[in-house]
Amino acid sequence: MIDKKNKKLVNKLMQADPHINPTEKIYEAVLGTLQATLIGTTIIKKGIFIATDQNLYFFRKYFSGYECEVFPYEEITFKDIGNRLSGHRIIFYANHTKIVISQIKSGDIKGFMERLEKQTVTEANENLTENTYELILDEEKGKSIVEYLKALKELVEMDIVTQEDFNEVKKKTLGLPSKKA
Repeated sequence: MIDKKNKKLVNKLMQADPHINPTEKIYEAVLGTLQATLIGTTIIKKGIFIATDQNLYFFRKYFSGYECEVFPYEEITFKDIGNRLSGHRIIFYANHTKIVISQIKSGDIKGFMERLEKQTVTEANENLTENTYELILDEEKGKSIVEYLKALKELVEMDIVTQEDFNEVKKKTLGLPSKKA
């Protein structure tokens, strides 16, 4: 439920409302920071995150305009939801881009996180396929093998990829014989 007493949150939600599909029902909204990483480039922006029945929206207004990004739930995978010293944090991939929502301190944080868990597609480690690794490789295009393996190791540390799967991909990437071959 949206915290209607939070004037800053309500103001940002009103600014974003015209950019949200009118057929969608808004469930939750929180203020936080979006960090997107694609092919080694990281962009950080502050704004409002809005969870509807169909999409996750990020909206920010700045001096000369606005920005609205839409993340359909069916395209969100590999999520990690947790709490850090600087606030709550959510990590997911959408359209081959790593997205980190951090410094979530305003709004119904618990409700927002529960809504994302309910709406998003969660892939179990044992269901990861060769196509999944190809998507990760596409995201890492242009990086050296070492940088690619470091990025993949980060997925192991986030419990998105198992150590065994990492070892198999590492062997394949380095051209070494694989047990699964």
